[in-house]
Amino acid sequence: MIPTLVSRLPMFATGRRLHERGMITANILQAAIARTRSLPLAARYTATLAMVAAFGGLRLLAEPVWPAGYPFLVSFVPIVLASALFDGRSGLLATAASAAFAAYFYLPPVDDMRVSAPHHIAALLTFLLVGGFTATVVETLRETLDRLHASERMKGLLLREFRHRTRNDLNSIVAMLRLRARAASSPEASAALIEACGHAMALARVHSQLDRAREGEDGTAIVDTAEFVAGMVRDIDRTTVGDGPRPVALVAEAESHPLDTERGVVLGLVIDATVTKALRHAFPGEAGGTITVRFRRDDTRFELSVADDGVGLPPEAEIRPGVPASKRLGTRLARALAAQLRGDFSRTRRPEGGTLVALTFPCRPVP
Repeated sequence: MIPTLVSRLPMFATGRRLHERGMITANILQAAIARTRSLPLAARYTATLAMVAAFGGLRLLAEPVWPAGYPFLVSFVPIVLASALFDGRSGLLATAASAAFAAYFYLPPVDDMRVSAPHHIAALLTFLLVGGFTATVVETLRETLDRLHASERMKGLLLREFRHRTRNDLNSIVAMLRLRARAASSPEASAALIEACGHAMALARVHSQLDRAREGEDGTAIVDTAEFVAGMVRDIDRTTVGDGPRPVALVAEAESHPLDTERGVVLGLVIDATVTKALRHAFPGEAGGTITVRFRRDDTRFELSVADDGVGLPPEAEIRPGVPASKRLGTRLARALAAQLRGDFSRTRRPEGGTLVALTFPCRPVP
């Protein structure tokens, strides 16, 4: 309940400086309240009566400086606390005990439980109604938030299960495509199947990184770009470079920003496609080098760059925004992914040698 409420506060929203500290505190309070609700009934009722006595005693001590009247004002504090810490029945007990305390110490005749004046009786009954209503509302709110929290937790479990099954299905497709490629009747068919296998593996790698997604301010699932980009590079390094003897180093340098998972899928596919292409073409034979993947924010746009220090590419293979380029499948795919992000894709030669691939797209989704 408490983490759900805290996450809705602007100062503790996802991405804010106080988010992590606020959520840690909220989870500690939530755990403490869960323990108080599991106390035996006698312990809860005893603690409730103790709170009523404590706040009533403070009200008596403050009598010399307390404004005239307001005999029930402080009594609402133990009602709310008992309802929140224990349950609605404890809140009702706090209401009854606070009414008895006020009747004995404040309503004429003082030091007597009898209340004779009609307007005092009306005030006492009104307090009982309002206090009982307050305890009921707090209990109902707690139950509603608990159900909401359970629903969100179940949604997260279902989403993770869906991604897990999707990843397993993609791995099964990869295995079948590899078998088909070995049995293909021509080299062209085998190459096409191997390429399709690579696309399926890319999707599987992206979904493995989406397991770390969390809920954003508007309820959409988001990923942290630093974790996501670094995870993609690690997966590619493990599944591609790690299988061969070539000394090719993959380096990830990514800033931390929230990104919705819908665009995260596209970003992951671009990273996978550009890095694997660089591994395939930038370092022929046993040549080694470095591929650096950077992700940063520049004002209102995100920028992904993949730079290698390999052999470079011929001028006709360059891709610049707004300039017609090769109609090869890889080029069309890269531009189609960039278009999904409403961004620009380029591939150019680096002056110091090698290739630079860049993708820029708006920080906020464009409808």
